[in-house]
Amino acid sequence: MKKIRIKYGMVVAILMALLCFLSACKKGDVQMNSDFGKFTNAIVGSKISYLSVIHAAPKTGALDFSMDANRMNLSYFNYTNRVDYFRVSSGLRTFSLFYSGSKDTILHKNLNFTENKYFSLFIVDTIKNTEFVMIEDVPSPSETESVKVRLANMSPDIGPSDLYIENEMNPIARNINFKQASEFVSTKPLNNVILEITPSGKRFNVWARSGKMNLVKGSYYTIWAAGFKSIESEDGRIRAQVIRH
Repeated sequence: MKKIRIKYGMVVAILMALLCFLSACKKGDVQMNSDFGKFTNAIVGSKISYLSVIHAAPKTGALDFSMDANRMNLSYFNYTNRVDYFRVSSGLRTFSLFYSGSKDTILHKNLNFTENKYFSLFIVDTIKNTEFVMIEDVPSPSETESVKVRLANMSPDIGPSDLYIENEMNPIARNINFKQASEFVSTKPLNNVILEITPSGKRFNVWARSGKMNLVKGSYYTIWAAGFKSIESEDGRIRAQVIRH
């Protein structure tokens, strides 16, 4: 019986530790995608910028990418996953996209990074090809009591879109086209809210809803539209994804 009690105690301790670990992995009450690590692509002594990469292309499968000649060798970068900010040398850099495990380039493009600025690069689908959309982010949380929220439209076929807090009539963002993002807009901190993406000017025709989330004071959020209205399957339908910067 003593051995059984010891083993039982060990099991309880392990379960408690696991619960604590999972709880600690929650970032600001928003379900974040996996962080693939703080990769360093900056040349020693160079001016520094910061880049996050988001897989917003439901038709392309698992991907990998390189910055200049430095390939990331990601093994599980799938649709809606996000690579957290990593350092890059400021100035003109070459970003190349590959299918995971392949040497064949899907797309490569020269991107210009401003010193000490933060950027998000979305990999998006269109009907015919894959494209890059890079938008500027914010360097650090705000010191104010408000929350900053914006809409990024990365869905090729939903047209201009608005962003609302559920049950409210005034939009946070209005008339945002594909490959565009609104400015960050101030709103009050809220708990257990849902954000809704709608066609522009059509408040009650909702394309997609976020999960319940807390808008934490001093924080910045990007709500981005993903998927296609022409695809009804789970892996391609329109959805509202959340990034807490």
